[in-house]
Amino acid sequence: MAKRQTKDSEPSDADSIKVSRAQISAGVPDEVKIAIADALMEFAAMEAVLEVLIWEITGLSFDDGRLLTKQDIGIKIKLAKQLSEKHKIASQQVKKGTVTMWRAMEELLPARNLIAHGIWVMIDLKTPAAASYRVPSGLDQMSAEAFPISRLEAVARQSKRIRESLDQMIVAANTSRATLASQHQKMSPIPTPIPRPPRK
Repeated sequence: MAKRQTKDSEPSDADSIKVSRAQISAGVPDEVKIAIADALMEFAAMEAVLEVLIWEITGLSFDDGRLLTKQDIGIKIKLAKQLSEKHKIASQQVKKGTVTMWRAMEELLPARNLIAHGIWVMIDLKTPAAASYRVPSGLDQMSAEAFPISRLEAVARQSKRIRESLDQMIVAANTSRATLASQHQKMSPIPTPIPRPPRK
């Protein structure tokens, strides 16, 4: 039997459980597959918008921006956070205003990685779970995390909230850059010194 039960209300609710291999069956229902796809697609969309935010703040072209953001998403989150703080682009809050957007993104990472790379099974033909062979377990057991549809939907929902917050930051960054450019244009240019002929 499973040793512990997991919650299903939040995307970060993660509790590794060990289940008997006799309880596990391969494959998951179609509705679970759809929820898995939704969670991964929303997370991918969020990551893409995160990259656009970095490009917008730095003012890089598409090609140059891709070179900068061709990194692990954990690094991109830290980079975007540092850049937005430096340029005073206010981040949003998600989850009832109690969790910063950056922390919410970091909390999504473990769930997203397991959803994408875990081995999907059913426990007792009732509970979808992502199993991993990387976590040590006995010969007759397997380590897994339960992912009810409600938890998968929470991952998708949280990713969408964060993406919408990032969109707002992109607009703010674009406005900030436009304002700075306008100020620079209004500044009087520094006169170029006229060279004088050498004295004879």
